[in-house]
Amino acid sequence: MPGWYVHMEVAHQTAERLRAGQVPPGWGVDSAEAQRVGELCHTWRNYLALGALGPDLFYMLPDFAGTKGVVIRQVIQWVIDVWDVVDEEFVAKWEKWIDPISTNNSQLASQLTGGLSAQLGQIVDELTSAVMTAFKGLLATMGDWFGVLTSGAPQGYGNADFYWADTFHYRRTYQFAHVLYRQASDALAAATTDDERHDAEARVAFAVGWMTHCGTDVTGHAFTNAKTGGPYRDHWQRHHLVESHIDSQNYDAGNSGPLYGEFGLSALHFRVAFVHRGDAPYAGRADGPRFDYFTGFPAYDTSQGPNGAAHRRAHFDQDTEGLPDHLVQALTDAMALVHPDGPRILSQDPPYSETDAQGHPDGRPNADAMAQMWTIVYGYLKITCKDGLSPQAPEPPDVFTDHSFPTPPGGGGSGVSDSNGADVDDDDSFTLLDLLLALFAWAVYLAQVALWLATILPGLILDPLTFPAREALYYGLVVPLWNLYLLARRALVMSGFLMPKPDEIDGGLVTLGAASGSFSIASALDDPTGVGVQAMVITEPSGRLHSGASFGIDRGYPRNIVRDDPDDVSDIDITSALGLTHRLPYAGDSTEFKPSEWVAPWRYPLVNQAGDGVPREDAATHVGPYLVMQDSRLLLSALAGSDEARQRLSDAGSPGKTFSELEDLLPQDKHLGGPIDYSTYLVTIMAGEPGDEFPQSDFNLDSDRGYAWHCWDFDRHGLGRDAAHPTRGEWEYATDTTGFAYTQPCTPPQFLHPDTDAPPFVAGDPPAETRLYDPTRDLAVHYLTRDVVPPPGPQTPDACLPSKPHEPFTDHEWRRWLREG
Repeated sequence: MPGWYVHMEVAHQTAERLRAGQVPPGWGVDSAEAQRVGELCHTWRNYLALGALGPDLFYMLPDFAGTKGVVIRQVIQWVIDVWDVVDEEFVAKWEKWIDPISTNNSQLASQLTGGLSAQLGQIVDELTSAVMTAFKGLLATMGDWFGVLTSGAPQGYGNADFYWADTFHYRRTYQFAHVLYRQASDALAAATTDDERHDAEARVAFAVGWMTHCGTDVTGHAFTNAKTGGPYRDHWQRHHLVESHIDSQNYDAGNSGPLYGEFGLSALHFRVAFVHRGDAPYAGRADGPRFDYFTGFPAYDTSQGPNGAAHRRAHFDQDTEGLPDHLVQALTDAMALVHPDGPRILSQDPPYSETDAQGHPDGRPNADAMAQMWTIVYGYLKITCKDGLSPQAPEPPDVFTDHSFPTPPGGGGSGVSDSNGADVDDDDSFTLLDLLLALFAWAVYLAQVALWLATILPGLILDPLTFPAREALYYGLVVPLWNLYLLARRALVMSGFLMPKPDEIDGGLVTLGAASGSFSIASALDDPTGVGVQAMVITEPSGRLHSGASFGIDRGYPRNIVRDDPDDVSDIDITSALGLTHRLPYAGDSTEFKPSEWVAPWRYPLVNQAGDGVPREDAATHVGPYLVMQDSRLLLSALAGSDEARQRLSDAGSPGKTFSELEDLLPQDKHLGGPIDYSTYLVTIMAGEPGDEFPQSDFNLDSDRGYAWHCWDFDRHGLGRDAAHPTRGEWEYATDTTGFAYTQPCTPPQFLHPDTDAPPFVAGDPPAETRLYDPTRDLAVHYLTRDVVPPPGPQTPDACLPSKPHEPFTDHEWRRWLREG
């Protein structure tokens, strides 16, 4: 997934193009219809932004497998329930009554010392943050934490064992968005009340957002995969790292002012929040948007004093209502219609599964499961999109410090409102706890006012007297400590665990053809604008060399999983020790290697940690249309695609046909386009199609085996039942966590685990080597239609053909390919 900011902003820009009627002739709708849809997207812009996260929302769905999953879910629910009570009954009231007077105390202390106390406190905060972040960085290097987040697709599982996030990325991708849109459009046409009409309008915006997610993934992953060296399933941590820097670079490029000026201050949770609004057209509904992010968010106090910090905390710390019932129902209805063969994991956790017509759990998440998902999604956005509040980059001291009049308790939130006048934090309840806290707070406040009046004149006199000392502290301690803080973050930023600040974005992680990843102090403190830096040269084989090339520079793309002998990686590996990650046995291995890219995910996967070349995973594929020296800001540009290329690539019925079409199209620089252009194209096709079927083929959202690939699956063995195996087939597997059966792919993928998933070996079974991934042979796969594929019947003959061998391309001297053009 390109980062969530890029997804939301593509949806925003797509809606703006629709509102302006900017649709070329021959697309799905005319200018007037495009404007109508665009206006609905603006009115229900929170639904649009949430839909833009679309399939990725379900990465936060706790659809864990088996008994262990049930326990994890119960723990999560307990934490959510307890926190809701604590937050509502105590934390919110404390913030309302006590926080203001605490801020006043800090302000008065600063006033009495000419600002020295505040500056010394800043020094302590930055040093503490540096030490704690360095400690977290140490933990981050002690295991393959991102390897814990696996999926069903690369393991060769059947659909029943997929997670819903996998299904939405790998199966009937465009069709699901289309069904959401058709359901909403039909409901809008049939609406007889304002509530019914508004529900349907909101779901139209959500479906538009979902389709823009599809368009952004298909086109944006081509850039990410080129930079990563292969798809997510092979380079999970590097993929996430690259996307973090892509998101930050794109956010910073469009938001460089003093307000909301970095990703850690982006407040993306404002875009998706559901709030009570009394103004038209929301008229008392609980699912109105918080702010109009099409025009910008409201201003907030940027001063560095305690009052400014308190105001910022209150401004960013805003909550949301629950996921609307009508949206939950629309999603579960569409799941049943589009994915009747979808995931079944939740059927093993009945309290969180929907039921079929007979009342049996069917594996779709119910309202409770989706409520948990929404709590996690919003909490994640809220944390990551306001973590720039503290510590902030220090500013030089002023001669005169902040001497604001003490803030009274009970301010009722941030005091900000939507541009349409809606109150964004209007809790009017008043309890006994409120009364007790208020009485205490007002008593303290009156004393603070008296102290402020007594010390305002001495404080003003102290300011100029202490200014030289404060300036010396700033340049002698505060600035060096800030640099120490950035360096302490560096390990986490360069391994994907933290979003980079503007001066931490690594140009080599967002620019094709440029390598990255130095941990030197000089690199950590580089000027991110590149001022005074010489023009970059090609130091990495990512991207096409020129617009007339069909392949990328790296003819070994897609590069395989980076593996090493465990003895060459680390003596300490927490995730492996806990059994959360596993070694990967391949056919022909002399030892069982383990994934090792997490040791240095900033490096393009040409060699492993021992210096041995990383071979190609599969037959050669086209990485995409992007060129060397282009950076990720291209993803939010107006890069236009070719309608001819879109149709021809949609009509390609096999991987081989996609390959031949790209061999012809890419040298003409014809492709799908950038995320905004391609998403607009898909939305207009969807809006103009009245039928039940989306008229274009479903594309794999991960660009998983190459650019413009359709949804695919492995060629599979038959069950192979015979008299010697009356109760099972020799190629029939069942996962060790859920027990759902599937047949082994003809060419086992890297993550297939015959030691746990295969039936017990008995006399006459195929040899173990045939159940392991062979890196020297092509993976046998095919494109899927939207038809439900029935399971193989008993006595099904084995139809697998011998797989084709391929050159492994272990040669990491890729400059030879560069010289050959």
